[in-house]
Amino acid sequence: MWVRIFRRGGLLAGILAATVVCGAGAGEVGDLDVNMPNTLEDAFVGERGSLDLLGAARYDRWRRGDETVRFIPQLQWVPAERLQLSFDLPYTVGSGSRANQGEVSLGGLCQLNRETGWLPAFAAFAEADAPIGPGDRSWEIQLGGIASRTIDPSPAQRRLHLNAIWFRRLDPREEERRNRYRFTLGYSQLVAERTALVTNLLRESQERGERDATILEAGLRHQIARDVILGGALGAGIGRDSPRFRAIISIQFSLSGG
Repeated sequence: MWVRIFRRGGLLAGILAATVVCGAGAGEVGDLDVNMPNTLEDAFVGERGSLDLLGAARYDRWRRGDETVRFIPQLQWVPAERLQLSFDLPYTVGSGSRANQGEVSLGGLCQLNRETGWLPAFAAFAEADAPIGPGDRSWEIQLGGIASRTIDPSPAQRRLHLNAIWFRRLDPREEERRNRYRFTLGYSQLVAERTALVTNLLRESQERGERDATILEAGLRHQIARDVILGGALGAGIGRDSPRFRAIISIQFSLSGG
């Protein structure tokens, strides 16, 4: 089975690698994006004009024995102050009902305010996902809010984060849920000049009749060069229908020359 998984996944990874051109500087190591490497987003938007290429591979092993690898290439652009746009082409391979499915996704994140001494930074998020691959799945939209709060003024950038996302399937099949949610509570800080620690607890409803999944994740982001950030995270599920084990690796390149 794993030969088939990596044969299919290798094509996507090759496409991603072929498009990589290392620029002059990647985003800050303390900036957070979903699956880079944790399932956590912060409310901050990078500098205007920045363009980043990101990629991740997420492995999940489920308690009933299914295994999946989700490849997540993403392009991010900041066309205006406090506005970030993203284009994703995620695809999942492996076994079980989640395998051999992907999406074409367009999203936007708008930072609503600057963090002050007592007020967190807030952001609004929206995304539209068009399915690709076998099956007759329908479009899905995501709407959400993000809050990030720096809890001390030290150089460690200790921060708390809260993500709340609503998923709406426009034309679900009989076994699919029309409405789903994800709540993520997380913490991040710099543990060295070029290394950030990220931990989070997420709870989300699943696409079909399974019980809600609860997953605890912990990861690191490390800037190996001025233009490259690597990430890695491990996760464990809590509850019968949660993944037993999760591992994520990620990489981020700047293409903006800033």
